Amino acid sequence: MILCCICDKNIYKKPWLSVLNNTNTETSHVCSYICSNKIDTVVGKRYMDRIVNKEDFENIILPTSKYQISKESQIQSTEYEMIQRDIDYEEQLMFEMDLYEDSFSECSDEEKQQ
Repeated sequence: MILCCICDKNIYKKPWLSVLNNTNTETSHVCSYICSNKIDTVVGKRYMDRIVNKEDFENIILPTSKYQISKESQIQSTEYEMIQRDIDYEEQLMFEMDLYEDSFSECSDEEKQQ
């Protein structure tokens, strides 16, 4: 009899997922997808290379984005921060220029009235 390593339920048919532990000596089994989400607490992180029943996952369709981003167009976080700082700086300059122009136009309006 096989037991689920997460919920201790008896598995009568084929387990949902079977994974070797870190020392590759024992196999841990889970009964369902829900339990498989927690298997890393038993077998450790990065267990994909230790899955025993890989044949059950061969034809799984993985979601993909219809928009592919090339490596040339990907921006690193430091580059993004630099670009964002430049944008913020430009916006601040534009704001200050608008204030200056507004104050200048008010001064010339006052001069015209005198």
